[in-house]
Amino acid sequence: MREIAGQKRCWKGAVALITAYTLLIGGLGWLMFGVLTLPFPAPTWLTIAHPPAIEEQRRDIADEATSPRNAMQSLFNVWGYDVPANDAWCNQALRADLVCSKGSAKLDELIQQGLPWIAELQTDRGALHAVVIRAENDSLDLLINQDLWTVKRAWFEAHWHQNYTLFWKGGPNGISTINSKSKPEDILWLDSILSKILNLTPSQTAEWKPILVEKVKLFQKQQKLVADGVVGKTTFMHLWKELGNTPTLLTDKSSTQLAIPPKTTAPAQSSPESDKR
Repeated sequence: MREIAGQKRCWKGAVALITAYTLLIGGLGWLMFGVLTLPFPAPTWLTIAHPPAIEEQRRDIADEATSPRNAMQSLFNVWGYDVPANDAWCNQALRADLVCSKGSAKLDELIQQGLPWIAELQTDRGALHAVVIRAENDSLDLLINQDLWTVKRAWFEAHWHQNYTLFWKGGPNGISTINSKSKPEDILWLDSILSKILNLTPSQTAEWKPILVEKVKLFQKQQKLVADGVVGKTTFMHLWKELGNTPTLLTDKSSTQLAIPPKTTAPAQSSPESDKR
C-alpha cells in the first residue's frame, strides 16, 4: 500500500509540473506573438500589388502630320461649316458668303483684327499648318488635326514667318465693299445694320446719303477705326462681330469656346484644276 500510494503521489506531481510548464510556455508565446514572424508565406490575397511605373509619353508638336487642306477644313469648322477635306479650299468660302484672304502681317495686327487664322510654321521636320484660335501675352492656342496645342509666343514667332490665311464676312452675297456705286439693296442693308447697332432710326432709303456716311463714321469711331466713312474689310469685320455672327479670336483664358454661327454643311463641289495639290 505504501508503494502504491507513493506512486500515485509521484504521478500527481508530474501532472502538476507539466501543467505549470504548459501555462508558462503559453504565456510566453502570447507575449511574443507580436514579435515573432509567421513561419508560413503570406497568402496571395494579402500581397499588395505594385503596378509597374509607366513613363509619360509626351507628344512633340513637330511630329504632327498636317496639310494646308486639313487646316482649311478646320478653319471652315471654326466658322460653323462642315466641309469635307477634299472640298476645303479657299475659293469655297464664296459659297458661304465669306471672303478668303491670304497675306503677311505682324502678330499684333492679326490679334487686333480678332479673327482665327491659319498659320504655316516651319520646324526642323517640315511645315506645320495650324489654326490660331487663342492669343494671349505669352502663349497661343493652336488647332492641329482637331487637337488643341498651347505654345509659347516666343516659340510661335520663331517658327512663323508672318503668313496667314483667314476668312472674313463681307456684305450681302460676299461683297467686299459698299459705297455710293453699290446696289440699292446693299445700301439699304448697310443702313439697317448700322441703325440697329447704333440704336438709331433707319433712313428707309436705298440712296447713299450723307446721313449714312455719318453713321459709318460714328461706328468706326466707336470701334477705334479710321473714321473715313469707307466700308471695307476692317469695317465689315467689326460689324459682324458686333452682331455676334462671326467667330472671334479668344484672348482670355476664362473664355472656353469660340463664338461661332450654327454649323452648316456646304454642298459638294469639285475643285478647280488650279487648286488641286
